Amino acid sequence: LPTRLPLSSRRRRESDEHQAEAAPAPTVAAALDALLRFYGAPARRERRDPVDELVLTILSQNTTDVNSGRAFESLVRTFGPGVQWREAVAGADERDVATAIRCGGLADQKARSIRGALRRLRELYGSITLAPLAALPDDAARVKVLTEMHGVGPKTAACVLLFSMDRPAFPVDTHVHRVITRLGLIPEGCSRERAQELMSAMVPDERKYEGHMLLVQHGRRVCKSQLPDCAHCPLQGICPKVGVKPPTKRRRTKKPTTTSSSSSSRSSGSSSSGNSSSGSSDSECTSKPYAEEVHKLAKHGTERSQKMRKRKTVTSPH
Repeated sequence: LPTRLPLSSRRRRESDEHQAEAAPAPTVAAALDALLRFYGAPARRERRDPVDELVLTILSQNTTDVNSGRAFESLVRTFGPGVQWREAVAGADERDVATAIRCGGLADQKARSIRGALRRLRELYGSITLAPLAALPDDAARVKVLTEMHGVGPKTAACVLLFSMDRPAFPVDTHVHRVITRLGLIPEGCSRERAQELMSAMVPDERKYEGHMLLVQHGRRVCKSQLPDCAHCPLQGICPKVGVKPPTKRRRTKKPTTTSSSSSSRSSGSSSSGNSSSGSSDSECTSKPYAEEVHKLAKHGTERSQKMRKRKTVTSPH
């Protein structure tokens, strides 16, 4: 009979087979076309004021859209109607700002970034506004102004440009980074900042909004971090699955069962010791639960050892 491979060898073979099935890296256009057919054209988001978009993007870091939206509403409700909340937050105590946005997570860190960004804008332009960015010569200059603020990175700056200024920026968040890595569009281990630079160059300007939204949606719904649903993925024919581990097969634990041979051997052993019932048969033994039989055998052994101890006590000299 063929010998069964060790577990480590089987896993290595499964990994090799998984890699062998992987497709070569697709082009950006092919990946976006497949996602577009599957999800449809993404709807345009409501265009917000750039300052609102900046604050909301800071609040969205390491949390869900629902939580960041609640935190923003709480901030505006706490510090004043309209645009008055901006000046109020800039002059408020950092602990009060953190209290207002507590539901968004990382409140202390985000309060420091929001308060610092609003103060920086007031120093630059005399009021808390991002309108002067439109007069700058190019997007690189706009990104430079934004990223000089504490807590504002390339992704946050790209979100402000894309969603509130209608500029062809391509933000790379956690979901986008995971999907494009598995697709092989960027080198494995590439940082988000570098990935954003590469994708900004690869994705045409007219597809940047569409591409970002499709990749985010795909990362949330199918290409998840821990358990990607590769079986139902619209990219399964063209995705090389870079860094995706093959699904591990769970080993089923067999329930202990008694066979007729083992039952008969136990039955014969019990009858030879004179402790089995003469009316029991093989079919009756196999019909009993295994745990119950083990319990009875253990009980029999305990009773027998107790009898032996009593005999020794009786026969031992005083």
